[in-house]
Amino acid sequence: MIKLFSPKQKILTADAGLPPSVNTTIRNLYALALLMPFPPSSTDPRILLSDWSHFQGDVDIGKHLAYGPPKFQGTIIRSGQGKNASYDDTQFRASVQKCEANGFPWMGYHVLIPLQNTDEQIDHVCYLYDGLEPRWIWWDVQVHNNQTKRHISNATIRAVERTKVLTSIETGVYSAQWFTKGFMEIQDWFSEIIWWIAQWLWPDQRKEHPWPTALPETVDISQVMIQQTTSWGDGRLVGMESQRLDLNRWMWTKQQFNEIMGTIIPPPLPDDHIELWEAIRRLGDNATIDRAQLEHLIQWAKVLQIAYIEA
Repeated sequence: MIKLFSPKQKILTADAGLPPSVNTTIRNLYALALLMPFPPSSTDPRILLSDWSHFQGDVDIGKHLAYGPPKFQGTIIRSGQGKNASYDDTQFRASVQKCEANGFPWMGYHVLIPLQNTDEQIDHVCYLYDGLEPRWIWWDVQVHNNQTKRHISNATIRAVERTKVLTSIETGVYSAQWFTKGFMEIQDWFSEIIWWIAQWLWPDQRKEHPWPTALPETVDISQVMIQQTTSWGDGRLVGMESQRLDLNRWMWTKQQFNEIMGTIIPPPLPDDHIELWEAIRRLGDNATIDRAQLEHLIQWAKVLQIAYIEA
């Protein structure tokens, strides 16, 4: 099925993996025509995340959560772009509701339009996220509108800082090295904020990019929370209406993921692992164990999906 969108739903952003060169663009389009979407890597040990917008259509959350391994552990949802409600993402509210109803951790992102008043865009984002609880808000910075490098950088840090103050939600920047190098002024805050970095195996996207090596100037790898690894994930395989889906990988530790995304943090395993498995075996034999140990096992079963235990 071919999905059509109204003119006002056209996104104004450049493609995060696309170098700003006409000749390169033509060559890349030819290469992309030969590609087929592919599933998430089963060998990448990093936590898998998706990101959704109206381009994905109506997400089948059940199919998305059922996919794996690897399992999707969360998603990042597009709220829109700029200051105008006419450019709000038409799937934003529905996608948020699906995540909330299924306990699926989510973050949000909004496209910064340098040509528009920055504070009015911030106010609109505050309106869109009022009453919602994303784990993070990202400003998508990959549009230049022929504005100066200094203006784009100033608008970006203004958006990040004011959004965090007004919403009390942690806020960062989504971009790519080619954009920060070509269209932004390198400022002190580059080395101080948290980034979601797009780096793909461009243009030959036949698998996920394994690790972000192209970082904005002065940015340390420790500042990169998420890497967008491809724009060529197989959308229909994982519950999207669209053929393609962006795939992302969490760059920090599992513990940091649990803390930031609000997921279950299991208690530590007992020193003697045999004790845990022996208790599970005794459960199967309808043997009696104490309540504390049972609660311990229930938490581990939920996280590891090693057994189905009902109190």
